[in-house]
Amino acid sequence: MDNSSNILIIQTGLIFLIILVAILLIILIWVIVELKKAIRKGNLRRIQLSSGNAIDLQSERMFTVTDDIIGETGQAVTDLTPQGVVYIHNEYWRATSVSVQPIQKNSKVVVLEMNGSDLTVTSTEN
Repeated sequence: MDNSSNILIIQTGLIFLIILVAILLIILIWVIVELKKAIRKGNLRRIQLSSGNAIDLQSERMFTVTDDIIGETGQAVTDLTPQGVVYIHNEYWRATSVSVQPIQKNSKVVVLEMNGSDLTVTSTEN
């Protein structure tokens, strides 16, 4: 191979790399714009981190979800037999009931503990 062939290969590789970086930047900008739209509309309030913490996107503060939700009351969206869905803090959560009897849909529940994004709840009704 002569020098001009090597230069052409290098130039082609650089052009490919520049195009790839440009595409990635466009995707990143699009994601940021869509996230900002969702935050502005109130469709995205918090981001749950795997550490058990969360970032409140309205106030831009980090907090521990466990501290924020234990002891809070909400409503069963489905029957909890013993697993189902509850609505607490304007969010839907997977939940497991510790009650012996199934918790009926629309019953009030209180959060006892949190494990990742799963809640353990009990009924507030006797």
